[in-house]
This record gives sequence, C-alpha cells and structure tokens, in this order.
Amino acid sequence: MTNNITTISDISDIYKLLENDLSQVDELINQNSQSKINPLTSQVAANIVKSKGKRLRPILTILATKISNQNHQLSDYLKLASAVELIHSATLLHDDVIDNSQKRRGQETANYVWGNKASILVGDFLFSTAFKLMVQSKSIDALESLANSAQIITDGEIMQLQISNDITISRQQYLQIAECKTAALFASACQVGAIITNQDQVKIDNFYHFGINLGICFQIVDDILDYSAQNDQVGKNIGDDFFEGKITLPIILTYQSANLSEKEEIKNIFARNIKNTKKDDDKLDYILNIMDKYNSINLAKKIVGQYQQKAINCLDNFEDSIYLQALKFILQFSVNRIY
Repeated sequence: MTNNITTISDISDIYKLLENDLSQVDELINQNSQSKINPLTSQVAANIVKSKGKRLRPILTILATKISNQNHQLSDYLKLASAVELIHSATLLHDDVIDNSQKRRGQETANYVWGNKASILVGDFLFSTAFKLMVQSKSIDALESLANSAQIITDGEIMQLQISNDITISRQQYLQIAECKTAALFASACQVGAIITNQDQVKIDNFYHFGINLGICFQIVDDILDYSAQNDQVGKNIGDDFFEGKITLPIILTYQSANLSEKEEIKNIFARNIKNTKKDDDKLDYILNIMDKYNSINLAKKIVGQYQQKAINCLDNFEDSIYLQALKFILQFSVNRIY
C-alpha cells in the first residue's frame, strides 16, 4: 500500500508511503520491549522506545527491502527493521549514562529518572530483544550484519571515551568514531534489506556503503548544528556539545587552523567545560568568532558534501522507484538541516 504517494517532496511523504509498515514496526517494538517479569524494565524501556525519534533506521531497512524486491511478497523485514530501532534505543540508553545526560527528545532521560544502573540494564534488555527478533528473521547473514554493527558501535564508544577530551584529535580519528558510533547501524539497516531479498553481493555492498556515507553525513550535520542552529526546530540548542566539552569536527577544524595563542585558549576553554557545569556564554562567543575567522563551519559543510556525493554514487545501479526516491530524499533531508 503506497497511500497514493507518487513523488517524494517532503519527509512527511515518506511516513505516508510507509505508514502501514511503520505502524507494524511500532507494534513489534512495543510488544517486544515489555518485560514479562519486571514492570520496572517495561517502564524504563517505554521511556526511550515510546518517545520515538524520526525512525530513520527502520525506514532505511524498509526502503532497502522494497527497492530490492518490489514485486514479491515480503516477510520478516519488519522484524529486522524493529531490531534495528531497538539496537538504536539500547545505544541511546547507554550513551545517556556515559554522557550523564538529563534530556533527550525533549524529555527526561531514563538515567536521570531511574539511575544509571537501571538504564544500563534495560539497554542490555533491549539489545537482547533485538537479537531475538533478528533470529526470528531466519537470516544468518542479516543476523551477522547487525551483530557486527552492534560490536562496532560498542568499539566506537570505547574509542570515543579514550580520546573524548583530547582537543588535538585528528579529522581521521573523528571520522573513524563517527563511522563506528553512528554510520555502522545506518549501514547495516540498509544492508539487511538487500540480504533478505537475496540480492547479489554488489548491491549488498552498495547499500552498506550508502549507509556508511549517510551516517557520517548525519553525524557531521548534528555536530555542525551545535554551533549554527538557528531555531529549536532542529532539536538542538547552540552550544550543547560545547558546554559538555565534546570535541567535534567544527572544533577540530578550528583548532587545526588556529594560531598558537588561540590554540592555547581553545584548549583551556574545553578543559574548563569538562570540569565545570556552569555555562559561560562569553566563551561560546569566543569559539564562534574563531570558527567564523577560519571558516570552520563552511569547511565542515564541504566535508558533508563529499560524503553526500559518495552516498549518491552508491545508488547508481538501482532501478528508479518511489522507494529509491524516498531513500535519496532521506539523504537530502539529513544534509539540508544545515542550510
């Protein structure tokens, strides 16, 4: 059922196009995130899964599946799409503990309400639930793809923890973390759609690399918005990452271009942010001015453009369809947030 959608001109068109699929995904997620033993598990899980993000990752799985197999009865792809979202939800629970976050998607985080221990354990519960759904899909290759993704995400978290306060990290290190923490799940979300429809290895690989490049775009755009968001519609306030002392691409580019005295000041400011919870807007203004001086935001946007083009190139071998249009629109939508 396509709900008479014949062209994609807005993100809402994609939700209408996939309305029936996404409704079933939500039902699967809600059913499988409830504990049969402990009400607290269900309560904490509901805090994250019912808050709903954009559902981009399960949408990627649905679209990749339908691009690969438009004319045949499909099965089990919704279980994989649900598993992808549950993995994502589990990583958010763990991330909020690591970052000591108090708000996500406009509401109090699970760790803030129920504490770190409950948040971590429910994250583990959601991971195991995701794997149960993956097994039910009866595709060993899809299971392997998502299991590898879960492992890579964890490795990326550890990598970020090791160098999270290092102002001197390189662009390459940043991109490696972005690929692990964010892009790996985007990649598997796309790849499993091709796997369960028995596509050849070239198309499986193309979907994987599309997801990698889309995910890196998505992460860089998020980091750019922390220093350039114009309103609250993008879900971020200017300086959120800055005041938490996070080292992201705009800061890396600025630090690399800065002179010695500016480098020292930037280093001192971030050292202070890591140790203190009080926000100093004057220091943020200083950083914004230095960024403007060295054109760091525009440089970061150019890097986004490079990965955007790589992602587009990965879709050259696929036949045009409303689903392919939707996939391309998600890429454009993700990038357009900074324009």
